[in-house]
Amino acid sequence: MASGTTQPVREWWDDICTQCGACCYRRDRVAGELVVHKDLPCRFLDTETKLCTTYDTRFKECAECRQVTLVHALFSRYLPDDCGYVEKFRFWKRRGKPEAADHRG
Repeated sequence: MASGTTQPVREWWDDICTQCGACCYRRDRVAGELVVHKDLPCRFLDTETKLCTTYDTRFKECAECRQVTLVHALFSRYLPDDCGYVEKFRFWKRRGKPEAADHRG
């Protein structure tokens, strides 16, 4: 990929995020169900805006922070169904539902 195309792709990917903040809280699977611990946010998460306070350097600042990839969007059991990436790429979960995931491109 040419270096000039990297930024538009990154912007497109970031725009899929609905800023629910779920990936910035501790998450566990309990009896097969995802539990997002809303009382255990990342120390860099502004819980009012649901935005990371160190977004540009988050992977260096926070050892627990992981970049959401297409593989995560498709298969991770730790992303909630209302995550923008899940809504966009797990088309099998949208059967019979409006195309809400396509609102961002």
